[in-house]
Amino acid sequence: MAVVMTGICAAIGQPPVFSSTPKCDSASVLQVTGIDSTIPGRAESADSLRFATARPVINLRPLNDPFTPHLRQLICPGLLAAAGMATYFNKKEGLKNELVEYRTNHFSNFRTKVDNYLQFSPLIANYALEAFGVPGKTDPFNQAMLTLKSEALMLGVTYLLKTTVREQRPDGSNHQSFPSGHTAQAFTAATLLCEQYGYRYKWLPYVAYTVAGGTGLLRMANNKHYICDVFMGAAIGILSVKVAYWTHHAFSVMSKKHRVSTPIQ
Repeated sequence: MAVVMTGICAAIGQPPVFSSTPKCDSASVLQVTGIDSTIPGRAESADSLRFATARPVINLRPLNDPFTPHLRQLICPGLLAAAGMATYFNKKEGLKNELVEYRTNHFSNFRTKVDNYLQFSPLIANYALEAFGVPGKTDPFNQAMLTLKSEALMLGVTYLLKTTVREQRPDGSNHQSFPSGHTAQAFTAATLLCEQYGYRYKWLPYVAYTVAGGTGLLRMANNKHYICDVFMGAAIGILSVKVAYWTHHAFSVMSKKHRVSTPIQ
């Protein structure tokens, strides 16, 4: 399941394409504009024009801009949510209960607390890269706001479903099985990490979503969740980040250290 999640989620978009205008010197500017450098004050005008025309241009493709809603961005969370609903309504002999039975028969004594920490690892990696001076797609302030919005959406939806559906956990400990909060947190953190640094490290989505998928598998191995809980938690985590970006209008602050999220006019 982790491999399936990784393959689906790693295919979410590509980062913006950055390009710059060709370099030009004062001579070429003078030749094109007809400015005579021998006239006092004209040379300075040529230099000013040279710097103005040599500004970097950032081209954003609508399909790849995380701030722009597009149907393609709904494919991954949509498929995961559909898988969650399909397995939720399984009968006794369905995949949902078969996996629990397999776990009980083959490693019923398995227990670990790794999943309690693994769910936050992509989030820690996000801010660790920032702390080490690696520039992300957005500046620290807006990234913090996006993180807060994503976490609030994820926690709100997860809590609402848990208290409404009241699905009993496989181990019978309580009635808060659906959806998996650990998995939702892991996929929220993984998606935030990929949106911020995926443009720089192409392998990052594969690692981030593998960690997130591993968190879901460990929740099942601990007999705390059914597979439908994990699928739905993953969908909620990814979609929470997407909605946070779509509704975020305070785009990145232009600075020398950080890239900007909107084109330079």
